[in-house]
Amino acid sequence: MSPRLSAWALALALVACEDKRSGRAPDASDAARDASDAARDASDAARDASDAANGAVTPDSSEVPPGSSDVASDDASSFVLPESSDGARADASSDAARADASSAVRAEDPDGGAADAKPAWAFDCTDASAPKAGKSIGHTSVVFKVELASGKKAAWKPNAKNVKGRYKGEAAAYRLAEALGIPNVPPACVRAFDARAAAAALAPNAAAAKLFADEAIVEGGKVYGVVIPWIDGLSFWPLEREPLRSEARAWLAAGGAIPPAKLELARQASTLVAFDFITGNWDRYSGENVGLDRSGSRVLYVDNDAAFMELPPKDRLTENKARLDATARFSRRLIARARALDEARLASVLGEEAPGRPLVSATVVSAVARRIAALVAVVDAKIVARGEAATLYFP
Repeated sequence: MSPRLSAWALALALVACEDKRSGRAPDASDAARDASDAARDASDAARDASDAANGAVTPDSSEVPPGSSDVASDDASSFVLPESSDGARADASSDAARADASSAVRAEDPDGGAADAKPAWAFDCTDASAPKAGKSIGHTSVVFKVELASGKKAAWKPNAKNVKGRYKGEAAAYRLAEALGIPNVPPACVRAFDARAAAAALAPNAAAAKLFADEAIVEGGKVYGVVIPWIDGLSFWPLEREPLRSEARAWLAAGGAIPPAKLELARQASTLVAFDFITGNWDRYSGENVGLDRSGSRVLYVDNDAAFMELPPKDRLTENKARLDATARFSRRLIARARALDEARLASVLGEEAPGRPLVSATVVSAVARRIAALVAVVDAKIVARGEAATLYFP
């Protein structure tokens, strides 16, 4: 995505669990952190050169659920898919209210399954502290790596002129993921920081100070945006490149072989396809927008600011639908929760970014609700064609 996640290095100190956010302890030294930042910045340019990859899985007629001895071969070659201000405190309260709404949806999960284990992030949305220092990161986005007054490290994506309103996609993606029981999206906490205080915090870094002065959108003396835990140990999972591209598509195809060691990665890849479809995220495969935690077993859905847009590119949404249609295997728990999420509940889950200020418009809520219904319809058609066990293949 333009505001690349590497840029927001999404900082999660994961408990051997989550996306580039592992809720783990910070690096041992400032020098090590700076070196890591430099490496991330260097990778931004390479990321800009990456192309999105699309295609269609060739389905097979046979299927064996996880646990069968048939799910063993590694051959995937035959499957190719075509200190905080009052505003910040108010936002923290809004986050808490939204969390209650998400919990209510999860509590009514008709599938009754236990949720995936949640990672221990570096911080959650109850931390309303403001930045006390920061620097610019990334080359194509307005993102700052900041140290909060609490001492925590975070990526801060403010509302900015060249990416107006796109920070909302990060917050909405996190809120929806919470409601759907998807632990792969790092916390994205809406904050409205005092503009003068933020400028003062960035002032020691000339590049950051200039970028903020040139790009930040100030509303009533405040700058809206999101803070995301800084993720130490983040790496990227290049789903847009070969050979992983074809390998992952084979995992999701009907009858495709999944090595036992890759079963959890396959499940998370399937959920990513469904999640991007319903959120309308059209920029997942432009380069390094899928992360892995330090363990290499938790996929992190990072850079979600191209989701929940008023007018997303229609051709890219068509590509998302093609990926969904080409996917034969889905998570039973995810689909059960999607069935329970009607438009009214969805609006409650997405909530407000401040009292009286909805996070996204009613138009966006309706569009997402329609895509959730479309996801369920696609899955139901596959169940009719191939059977429930083969279609709801993952837990």
